[in-house]
Amino acid sequence: MEETIEDMNHIHLENGLDLYLEDDDEVQITLRKDGQLLSKVVLPWPSSGYGGGSLIVSDSQNYLVFSYYSGQSEEAFKLYQLTDEINEIFSLNYQFGEAASFGFNQAESTLLMAYPLSCSEWWQPWEDDDLEVSESGERFLYFGDIKVLDIKRNSITHHEIKLKIPNGWEPSTEEYSPYLLPSFTPENSVDLSMPWGKMSLRFPFGKNILIDMASKASNA
Repeated sequence: MEETIEDMNHIHLENGLDLYLEDDDEVQITLRKDGQLLSKVVLPWPSSGYGGGSLIVSDSQNYLVFSYYSGQSEEAFKLYQLTDEINEIFSLNYQFGEAASFGFNQAESTLLMAYPLSCSEWWQPWEDDDLEVSESGERFLYFGDIKVLDIKRNSITHHEIKLKIPNGWEPSTEEYSPYLLPSFTPENSVDLSMPWGKMSLRFPFGKNILIDMASKASNA
């Protein structure tokens, strides 16, 4: 499932209910029917600040993701189950990174959160000669992260996206969208929209997701 990336503060559901994000004075999410309040969630103001957020619903509209950011290169989310109420089932505090995007698998048993560490000039560590170097001399650029939430087990795993940088490699500096837009395929792999084009990764992931920039082949 590929999510549209825009600030969504109102979603009209197929069952006729409406979801609203209101974050002018305090951060709250409301569920309404014909304007009448059915359920409300008020979030404590994050200690690291609040720069904005958006609402995303799953295809079945049984789940709601509230994605938000601090404005200081930090991303977080909360997952809710939707009935005639808004019930929180998982929360992840701020993680270092920018431009988070989300995707459910078809069964809606797994939620992916994917983001680069920087939403612009992702090649900066290469330019600054600040790459990770292995004992064998291989060079790696820490590009971003993917979080995998097992919704039924209420457990999350962390996977680093690392780019293997060959000698003589130079990045393309063309404009690109920073959103990775994780999307499960029918073959249960995961497509990502990377700065240089779409890539397909084997799922489930290993601890690190390694991408060889010499061939742009991936192995998890």
